[in-house]
Amino acid sequence: EITVKNLEELLKTSSNSTKQILKALKDSCTICERSDKLMLVKNPYITITQVIQIKEASEDGVCFPRLIQFLRRHVPMDEGPYNELYHLSNCSCHNPDWTFLVLDRILLAGGVEICDVLAYNEQKNISYLLHVKKGADASPARAVSSQVRVSIEEVVRSLTIDQKYNIFEQIYESATVNGNVNKKIHEWTLCEVIKAKFESKDDFVMKIKKSHFVICMAVSDPTKRGV
Repeated sequence: EITVKNLEELLKTSSNSTKQILKALKDSCTICERSDKLMLVKNPYITITQVIQIKEASEDGVCFPRLIQFLRRHVPMDEGPYNELYHLSNCSCHNPDWTFLVLDRILLAGGVEICDVLAYNEQKNISYLLHVKKGADASPARAVSSQVRVSIEEVVRSLTIDQKYNIFEQIYESATVNGNVNKKIHEWTLCEVIKAKFESKDDFVMKIKKSHFVICMAVSDPTKRGV
């Protein structure tokens, strides 16, 4: 369900602008559909034409990354699409002190996945390694626990042992590798974000290595919508 109140809180727009944006969404049968008195998200993707319509409907502007995040979280999602939403949190409308790197497709030597999402705050000198898993029963719990254990071991090894090619160097190089024309949009996005937020590989490695690490497990009830 979409209401003026929850859309206004997310977009931080005036009530009148929010009503106009909501009307533009309602008028687009490809994005939303009515069900009795409710409006349900059917297809959380916005075309260029719809962007223009929503811009014209808003008196004080709208943050489209926030709007897309809002729409996407109202439809069922698996882990991959959920993780990709963190890319949108790098827009200027969000907290500029945070950098979100979606690393769930970055597999290091030995097939190690260091985390699903790395949330880094330079001002606070902290890095959150987020491990996302849909489902909290025995099998997903074992999988995410194993992922966390391996992640901790790799981080500790990189911080305490002088390695020629540590995991942070591997992450940067895997994320920024050039020449692959078959890259998907989330891979290109990760590459652009990491290059925009860090001056070089050495800058990335230095800042991440010296930060305080916090390991987080994000699990969900699979009977709920989304992750």
